[in-house]
Amino acid sequence: MSAQSPKQVYQEALGLLKKGALAPARQRLEAVAKVLPKEPMVHVQLGLIAQKQDRPSDAVRAFSKAHRFAPEVLKYALFLSDALLAAGRVQDAITHLRKTKQSAPKAVIVLAKLGHALQLNGDMAGAEAVLLEAIALAPDDGDLYRVLSVSHRFKDGPLLDQMTALYTKGCATKEGQWALGFALSKAMEDLKAYDRVFSYLQPANEAVRQAYPFDRSMRQSEIDALLAAWEGTEFSQTLPNSPEEKAVFVTGLPRSGTTLFEQILAAHPQTVSIGEPGFAMRRVYRLLQASDGEFAALKDVNAHLPDEVGRGYLEDVKARFKTTKVPIDKSIQTYMVLGAMAQALPQARFVIVERDPRDNLLSIYRNLFAPGTHRYAYDFDDLVFYRRTMLNVVAFWKEQLGKQMITLSYDDLVADPEQQSRALVAGAGLSWDDRCLSFYKTAQTVTSLSVAQVRKPIYQSSTAAWERYGDDVHPLLEALQKDGQI
Repeated sequence: MSAQSPKQVYQEALGLLKKGALAPARQRLEAVAKVLPKEPMVHVQLGLIAQKQDRPSDAVRAFSKAHRFAPEVLKYALFLSDALLAAGRVQDAITHLRKTKQSAPKAVIVLAKLGHALQLNGDMAGAEAVLLEAIALAPDDGDLYRVLSVSHRFKDGPLLDQMTALYTKGCATKEGQWALGFALSKAMEDLKAYDRVFSYLQPANEAVRQAYPFDRSMRQSEIDALLAAWEGTEFSQTLPNSPEEKAVFVTGLPRSGTTLFEQILAAHPQTVSIGEPGFAMRRVYRLLQASDGEFAALKDVNAHLPDEVGRGYLEDVKARFKTTKVPIDKSIQTYMVLGAMAQALPQARFVIVERDPRDNLLSIYRNLFAPGTHRYAYDFDDLVFYRRTMLNVVAFWKEQLGKQMITLSYDDLVADPEQQSRALVAGAGLSWDDRCLSFYKTAQTVTSLSVAQVRKPIYQSSTAAWERYGDDVHPLLEALQKDGQI
């Protein structure tokens, strides 16, 4: 610590944070923490920096200290629960939230987070009980019904009457209203009232799209820049000193079936599911992307791939998941950087999951994603455009990559589970194991919107689902036809 007081150094760190200077701000806060080790706000700021720098274990440690030194501050307890979930420690998050619930039994936000964590862990009955408890305390909170809808099967009755009355009355916030709209559209699905689904679903999507508009030109510019960055690279060559460890990447659009494929592979005794950590994209972008956002040519920096991307990725996995098994990585954006990962990890395998675009895009449209993410998801034309950019990138990789990459169909898997599961396991470079056919019995923590579905055997009701909606789905079909995707 310099001649400045701890308070002055702390204020200086906050000023640096406002400018986005995370590293120097962290350095100053760590110095303050040595002098004032029991000051919770210092640890909170260190935790927030760790989150922004994608250091989830450090975030857990920092928020744990803040919570320990100020257990009465609910916000710090919630910071810790979020950090535990981000670190993949779902059971620890549940334990922590249960303790928090004991000290704050009527805190709706605690109940909501606990319900969500229980869903991720596969305890649907426990999640429903907690979420209904939250709804009893805050019946006008539209988002509680949406969280409940992830695992709840609606029937006619008081709960549905309460939801429809609230929808007519209007929630206190626009976010609550559109969340309730998604929940009611799910309820209409459960009741097989398909002619009423879009009366809730379309206004909800329009409201989210207005709040979080999608910029097609920005997306196209990113794709063009990435494709340009790959030019001149010989992807078939093995770089010197490349890691020999295996990894399997399952990638595709959201709602295409990637979680199902991931869980089949994760049932194999030699593998472990790591969910969607996003390590690969971040590693490649960190190597390629300059401060001005432009991409370097991969051929000019590929000497750094084995260490900075390959070994760096493996270190990321081991640090967060403490495993030596073959990781099954379901980060859906990985298809954008397949070539770089193929060179960085020559023993890796890549599984591209495809699905009938009518069902795939409609399924995306029927779901609400985290605020500000998947902005293309709320308009049929945007969805078709986004899928076109994905198809173009995948087509490029099909020409460049050999046996490291396979393309499989969700619809084929549903039609013939055993044959397609065997093709999946073989394509992932693994020997066959019968446990892969009963994946739903041992399903690991699932963080995607498929949290409920993958804990059941493969079923066919999700194929050709678009046919149920009649004229409501025609704008999607027309957009797909116009783009030549059907």
